[in-house]
Amino acid sequence: MPAGPAGPATPLTGVDGWYINPNSQKKEAAVELALYIFGPEGSKIYTDVAGSPMGRTDVEIADPLVQAFMDIANAGFPRPQSVEFANWWGPFSDAFTKVMEGVAPAADAVAQACADMNAASGF
Repeated sequence: MPAGPAGPATPLTGVDGWYINPNSQKKEAAVELALYIFGPEGSKIYTDVAGSPMGRTDVEIADPLVQAFMDIANAGFPRPQSVEFANWWGPFSDAFTKVMEGVAPAADAVAQACADMNAASGF
């Protein structure tokens, strides 16, 4: 990512998680699958086929584009885990949908999302 006027780009980065339902009748099989998917071999396949870099240092990334995304993520800023940030997702998801569907101009959708987020956060 190109640097901005204040210096290097530091995009928000986060994690994707997978969970095992504790009520599953096949918990052992789910754990076995997860251990494979997130082990070296499964992670390599996931990285190469899905094009999504894994958070493992022992998986070589073959595709330069996927490597570029990994480099960007490594330079990123950890996504905050707070009530206020959690209040961002709904309003801005709605704003994105309104803009993509042509229901609202981008500036109006963002202004409404900010107002909704601030109200949900008690500001």
